[in-house]
Amino acid sequence: MSEVADQSSDLVSVVDGESVTTSLRIAEGVGNDHKPVIRLIRDNQGDLEEFGRVRFENAPFETPGGVQQREVALLNEQQATLLLTYMRNNDVVRLFKKRLVRAFFELAKLAQQPKPEPSFEQMTLTVLTGLKDKVEEQALELEVARPKAEAFDSFLSTIGDYSLNEAAKVISREESILIGEHRLRDRLMEWRWMFRDGRSKPRAMQSHVDCGRLVEKAQFHYHPSTGEKVLDAPQVRVTARGIAAIRERLLKEAMVSA
Repeated sequence: MSEVADQSSDLVSVVDGESVTTSLRIAEGVGNDHKPVIRLIRDNQGDLEEFGRVRFENAPFETPGGVQQREVALLNEQQATLLLTYMRNNDVVRLFKKRLVRAFFELAKLAQQPKPEPSFEQMTLTVLTGLKDKVEEQALELEVARPKAEAFDSFLSTIGDYSLNEAAKVISREESILIGEHRLRDRLMEWRWMFRDGRSKPRAMQSHVDCGRLVEKAQFHYHPSTGEKVLDAPQVRVTARGIAAIRERLLKEAMVSA
């Protein structure tokens, strides 16, 4: 809510840059229960929305049985004025109409008043406070990131290789990278780390095997009738060095697209 809203009356406030009142304030002002007022708004919503979208929100309120939620409508000046014309015109309603019109008018005057220029001391304090908050925020980010960085550095020192599914899970530990096995396979094909040689299973590009990013491991199964060992297409697996290179490339792509 804006600074203008802090100076407004109890009838009207500023929400997202627009002066509004609520169905609750209208119900209290005309001495009615809230339920018939919100029902009247729903029944005439089409008419009201000729002057802008009617916004609804859930607001808590106290009851003997505890805190409950109720639907509250936010209405701009034109919507609120039109709604009051749909109510029975008695002394209470007429008095409230005048109060509401006056409240909208006074709030509009407040919004048009020029704000005083901040002094040099105030501007300096604002800048220093902003810098202090930024330094504290960066320090907190470094503190949070340090254990992750140390864990990843420790992982890179390990020896071994990982299936695409295992590699995707390791890479997805980075909060800004979420990738699954199938998407990782697609990216490696796109980057020409892998290719298909006519079989259904992909193969590793020799250049990435030579530089230690990928390995191929032989796969086999036993023939169900003869029991003979049958050689399958090799499985492509990712080394720790390969995971580090994939992670770095995905992070760069995420920064570019941000």
